[in-house]
Amino acid sequence: MVDAYTCLYCGAAGPWNREHVLQAAFGTSWVLDDDVCEPCNSRFSPLDSKLVEFVREFAYLGHPDVAPVTRLLEGKIGLTRDVSSGAWISVRVGPKARPIPFPQLIWLPSNLVSFVTDRSRWSGNPQAIALGLWERRQIITELSEVSRLRLRRSIVRQPGVQPAIVRSAPYRYLLRATTEEILNEIEKVIRTGSLVASLTTGKPDAPMAGKQREKVRVAHTYELGSYARAIAKSAMNFVCAAVDRDLSRSADLDVLRAFINTGVGHFQRFVTFPFLQATPEKTALGFLAKPGCHTLLATGSGRTPLVFFFLYSRLFAIVRLCESPILAPDRQVVALFNYRAQTHQTFDTQRDAAELVRALFPTAMGNASA
Repeated sequence: MVDAYTCLYCGAAGPWNREHVLQAAFGTSWVLDDDVCEPCNSRFSPLDSKLVEFVREFAYLGHPDVAPVTRLLEGKIGLTRDVSSGAWISVRVGPKARPIPFPQLIWLPSNLVSFVTDRSRWSGNPQAIALGLWERRQIITELSEVSRLRLRRSIVRQPGVQPAIVRSAPYRYLLRATTEEILNEIEKVIRTGSLVASLTTGKPDAPMAGKQREKVRVAHTYELGSYARAIAKSAMNFVCAAVDRDLSRSADLDVLRAFINTGVGHFQRFVTFPFLQATPEKTALGFLAKPGCHTLLATGSGRTPLVFFFLYSRLFAIVRLCESPILAPDRQVVALFNYRAQTHQTFDTQRDAAELVRALFPTAMGNASA
């Protein structure tokens, strides 16, 4: 028994911050009050934000229960290369897989900044060129109002992709580049006003038509390692909150703790993401997919302690806590998070099996007792 608890992740003695067991943005309110120090809570915040963004904008995009958000770029986003100019253009994939360019400024060789947009909107309009130039001026005007901008960054791994500033909505832009250093430079020239100054003094080019384009390529590299660290942290929080507070600080979990803290080790050693593929777990544990709820399951079955995450009633991730059988094989701890009411229930099958069945199958239990 631990008498005076220290931080679950770094061993500090506080000051404490309220750490959500499962990320608050998923509609949860269950918190650890005296287990995670303020510095660790702040350090993990960017990881949580990346995980939430990934869930909302990719893994569960279009799910009717995903909290509505104003997404920076809607739909499936890709890159296509304009054969005539060599420019890589950020596009969304429209009906019949047609690549539709976003309005964007692309840095071509010789430091030429070229404007690209979707001219098909003005097909047959004799003012198409004028409309394109008006759209370019609109972008310049928005980029000059720095305080109103919402900028998001994307590192693209495709070789040869030029830096770009991509507009998705009024005052909402994606900064695209192959390195963090280039992204920093783009943001700097925007925020200092030097980009707008150069664009307003130079001669505007007509929007490129780009009539020949190659096959669309995926533009975003998803940071699975970051998402794995965030979901592994939630697994550790769940062990602390619902399974055993002392066990969550045991040496058995030190390897997982190091991965959460630093990212050391390949994430697949600790976390798998089965949401995109059919797996035996989806079939065997499908009964845990309760509509309107996120479900967490900690289990020692199979001698390898695991935590399963069902987000929005679909299996999202499995976290391997360690290689030691630290949980009894016949013990399962389940939490149901009602994300609409922001409430939660926990069940330990060693004592709450009937209550868990009633919570998962209320209609069936009602019929059985009638």
